Amino acid sequence: MDIQIKESAIANFDIIYQLDEAKQRLDGHLIDITARSLKIVNTFYTQTKHRPLLKKRGIHVNIVLKQTSGVVYTEFCNECCKLITSQYIRSLGWDDLQHIVFIENRDDVVEIDAIFNRVISSTQFIHIKGLNPTRKQYNFLHQAVEEYRSKKVVQLNEWLDNRV
Repeated sequence: MDIQIKESAIANFDIIYQLDEAKQRLDGHLIDITARSLKIVNTFYTQTKHRPLLKKRGIHVNIVLKQTSGVVYTEFCNECCKLITSQYIRSLGWDDLQHIVFIENRDDVVEIDAIFNRVISSTQFIHIKGLNPTRKQYNFLHQAVEEYRSKKVVQLNEWLDNRV
Protein backbone atom coordinates (compact mmCIF):
# COMPACT_ATOMS: atom_id res chain seq x y z
CA MET A 1 0.00 0.00 0.00
CA ASP A 2 1.35 3.36 -0.99
CA ILE A 3 0.07 6.27 1.07
CA GLN A 4 0.84 9.91 0.39
CA ILE A 5 -0.15 12.78 2.65
CA LYS A 6 0.29 16.42 1.66
CA GLU A 7 -0.57 19.31 3.95
CA SER A 8 -0.57 22.96 3.00
CA ALA A 9 -1.80 26.22 4.43
CA ILE A 10 -4.39 28.03 2.31
CA ALA A 11 -5.18 31.73 2.27
CA ASN A 12 -8.85 31.32 1.38
CA PHE A 13 -11.49 28.65 0.97
CA ASP A 14 -12.08 29.00 -2.79
CA ILE A 15 -10.56 25.54 -3.26
CA ILE A 16 -13.85 24.18 -1.91
CA TYR A 17 -15.55 25.28 -5.15
CA GLN A 18 -12.98 23.39 -7.23
CA LEU A 19 -13.16 20.25 -5.11
CA ASP A 20 -16.94 20.34 -5.14
CA GLU A 21 -16.94 20.39 -8.95
CA ALA A 22 -14.42 17.57 -9.34
CA LYS A 23 -15.10 15.26 -6.38
CA GLN A 24 -17.84 13.92 -4.17
CA ARG A 25 -18.54 15.29 -0.69
CA LEU A 26 -17.82 12.71 1.96
CA ASP A 27 -18.07 14.27 5.42
CA GLY A 28 -17.90 17.48 7.38
CA HIS A 29 -18.01 19.04 10.82
CA LEU A 30 -19.69 22.30 11.87
CA ILE A 31 -21.11 22.70 8.35
CA ASP A 32 -24.07 21.40 6.40
CA ILE A 33 -22.48 19.20 3.72
CA THR A 34 -25.76 19.11 1.81
CA ALA A 35 -25.75 22.89 1.36
CA ARG A 36 -24.63 24.69 -1.78
CA SER A 37 -20.92 25.39 -2.19
CA LEU A 38 -21.44 29.10 -1.65
CA LYS A 39 -23.10 28.54 1.73
CA ILE A 40 -20.36 26.15 2.82
CA VAL A 41 -17.62 28.59 1.86
CA ASN A 42 -19.46 31.44 3.61
CA THR A 43 -19.73 29.29 6.75
CA PHE A 44 -15.94 28.89 6.72
CA TYR A 45 -15.43 32.64 6.29
CA THR A 46 -17.89 33.39 9.10
CA GLN A 47 -15.76 31.31 11.47
CA THR A 48 -12.54 33.08 10.40
CA LYS A 49 -14.00 36.48 11.32
CA HIS A 50 -12.92 35.65 14.87
CA ARG A 51 -9.28 36.07 13.71
CA PRO A 52 -9.39 38.59 10.82
CA LEU A 53 -5.61 39.16 10.72
CA LEU A 54 -4.72 35.56 9.82
CA LYS A 55 -3.19 35.39 6.34
CA LYS A 56 -3.51 31.62 5.98
CA ARG A 57 -7.02 30.80 7.12
CA GLY A 58 -7.17 27.11 6.41
CA ILE A 59 -5.35 23.84 5.97
CA HIS A 60 -5.67 21.54 2.97
CA VAL A 61 -4.84 17.89 3.57
CA ASN A 62 -4.61 15.61 0.53
CA ILE A 63 -4.42 11.86 1.14
CA VAL A 64 -3.79 9.41 -1.68
CA LEU A 65 -4.08 5.65 -1.25
CA LYS A 66 -2.48 3.97 -4.26
CA GLN A 67 -2.93 0.39 -5.25
CA THR A 68 0.19 -1.73 -5.11
CA SER A 69 0.58 -5.21 -6.49
CA GLY A 70 -1.76 -7.64 -4.81
CA VAL A 71 -3.73 -4.96 -2.97
CA VAL A 72 -7.09 -3.87 -4.34
CA TYR A 73 -8.78 -0.73 -3.04
CA THR A 74 -12.11 -1.26 -4.72
CA GLU A 75 -13.18 -2.60 -1.32
CA PHE A 76 -12.91 0.94 0.03
CA CYS A 77 -16.41 2.22 -0.55
CA ASN A 78 -17.19 5.81 0.34
CA GLU A 79 -18.67 4.85 3.71
CA CYS A 80 -15.52 2.91 4.56
CA CYS A 81 -13.34 5.86 3.54
CA LYS A 82 -15.50 8.09 5.72
CA LEU A 83 -14.78 5.86 8.73
CA ILE A 84 -11.06 5.71 7.96
CA THR A 85 -10.88 9.49 7.46
CA SER A 86 -12.84 10.20 10.65
CA GLN A 87 -10.51 7.99 12.66
CA TYR A 88 -7.46 9.64 11.11
CA ILE A 89 -8.79 13.15 11.87
CA ARG A 90 -9.55 12.11 15.47
CA SER A 91 -6.04 10.73 15.85
CA LEU A 92 -4.65 14.13 14.82
CA GLY A 93 -6.86 15.83 17.40
CA TRP A 94 -8.55 17.89 14.68
CA ASP A 95 -12.02 16.36 14.97
CA ASP A 96 -13.35 19.51 16.68
CA LEU A 97 -12.23 21.77 13.80
CA GLN A 98 -14.64 22.96 11.16
CA HIS A 99 -13.92 20.88 8.06
CA ILE A 100 -15.24 19.34 4.88
CA VAL A 101 -13.96 16.17 3.24
CA PHE A 102 -14.12 15.24 -0.45
CA ILE A 103 -13.36 11.92 -2.13
CA GLU A 104 -12.51 10.61 -5.56
CA ASN A 105 -12.59 6.82 -5.68
CA ARG A 106 -11.06 5.29 -8.80
CA ASP A 107 -10.14 1.66 -9.44
CA ASP A 108 -6.50 2.00 -8.49
CA VAL A 109 -6.48 5.18 -6.39
CA VAL A 110 -8.53 6.67 -3.58
CA GLU A 111 -7.94 10.41 -3.18
CA ILE A 112 -9.28 12.26 -0.15
CA ASP A 113 -9.14 16.03 0.31
CA ALA A 114 -9.97 17.66 3.62
CA ILE A 115 -10.25 21.41 4.13
CA PHE A 116 -9.90 22.56 7.74
CA ASN A 117 -10.60 25.97 9.21
CA ARG A 118 -7.67 26.98 11.41
CA VAL A 119 -9.84 29.28 13.54
CA ILE A 120 -11.53 27.69 16.52
CA SER A 121 -12.51 30.87 18.38
CA SER A 122 -11.27 34.42 18.92
CA THR A 123 -8.56 33.05 21.22
CA GLN A 124 -7.80 29.66 19.65
CA PHE A 125 -6.44 28.62 16.28
CA ILE A 126 -4.25 25.88 14.82
CA HIS A 127 -0.61 26.80 14.26
CA ILE A 128 0.79 25.95 10.85
CA LYS A 129 4.50 25.74 11.69
CA GLY A 130 4.67 21.95 11.58
CA LEU A 131 2.46 21.23 8.60
CA ASN A 132 4.60 18.52 7.05
CA PRO A 133 3.13 15.08 7.69
CA THR A 134 5.05 13.10 10.26
CA ARG A 135 5.75 9.39 10.49
CA LYS A 136 3.17 9.36 13.28
CA GLN A 137 0.48 10.62 10.87
CA TYR A 138 1.35 7.91 8.34
CA ASN A 139 1.13 5.37 11.15
CA PHE A 140 -2.30 6.73 12.18
CA LEU A 141 -3.55 6.33 8.62
CA HIS A 142 -2.06 2.85 8.21
CA GLN A 143 -3.66 1.85 11.51
CA ALA A 144 -7.06 3.21 10.44
CA VAL A 145 -6.89 1.26 7.16
CA GLU A 146 -5.77 -1.94 8.88
CA GLU A 147 -8.47 -1.66 11.56
CA TYR A 148 -11.08 -1.31 8.83
CA ARG A 149 -9.68 -4.34 6.99
CA SER A 150 -9.56 -6.50 10.12
CA LYS A 151 -13.16 -5.59 10.99
CA LYS A 152 -14.18 -6.49 7.46
CA VAL A 153 -12.50 -9.92 7.77
CA VAL A 154 -14.24 -10.54 11.13
CA GLN A 155 -17.60 -9.57 9.63
CA LEU A 156 -17.04 -11.86 6.65
CA ASN A 157 -16.08 -14.76 8.93
CA GLU A 158 -19.19 -14.19 11.10
CA TRP A 159 -21.38 -14.11 8.00
CA LEU A 160 -19.82 -17.36 6.73
CA ASP A 161 -20.27 -19.02 10.16
CA ASN A 162 -23.96 -18.05 10.20
CA ARG A 163 -24.50 -19.57 6.76
CA VAL A 164 -23.14 -22.99 7.75
